[in-house]
Amino acid sequence: MELDQIDLRKEKRSVKFLFVDSYYEIQLDGANGKVLSIGQRKSDFLEGVHDSSIVDDYLGTSDYVKLVYTSVMGVSLLVLPSPDFGCGMAQNE
Repeated sequence: MELDQIDLRKEKRSVKFLFVDSYYEIQLDGANGKVLSIGQRKSDFLEGVHDSSIVDDYLGTSDYVKLVYTSVMGVSLLVLPSPDFGCGMAQNE
């Protein structure tokens, strides 16, 4: 497992180690080094689903799916009219 990030919280006296590929974290007590928790980070998984990077990881591509997905969604927001901006309102006769 490759270490991605170390999160140090002085006010909580804790240290959190985040890993790259497994969505796991280990949280230690900063004062005595005791293990507080070992768990899977659901927020990172949900973020990967949201921005489609989980598909890139699965297919082994380097952000191509993410780029295409983001581009298609951005263009669709520009092209598709929204009734909130007056595009679907009944016209005066």
